[in-house]
Amino acid sequence: MGVFPAGATPEGVLDLAGNVWEWCLDGGSEAFYAQWQAQGVVIDPLAPGDGGSPRVLRGGAFVNSAWVLRSTNRIRFGPGDRNRNIGFRCVLAARRQPDP
Repeated sequence: MGVFPAGATPEGVLDLAGNVWEWCLDGGSEAFYAQWQAQGVVIDPLAPGDGGSPRVLRGGAFVNSAWVLRSTNRIRFGPGDRNRNIGFRCVLAARRQPDP
């Protein structure tokens, strides 16, 4: 049972936003998105490297104001940074369906 049952996805998943800032694979440099947009790529670009560079955190946390709790809201942190309102969400990509 979730905190906001009316906000469930069609699959019944609850509480997808607002608990913690979530780590993403997007690079945390100021120019990261501009570099990808210049190449025509704007959907979920992945930062190259070994993961030692700053990454993007999305979504806001329980200590933030409501306007921060958006998936489009981003901040950046280094991989060694820790805070009680930073976490991650385990995701399993759907298996690809065979082409018809």
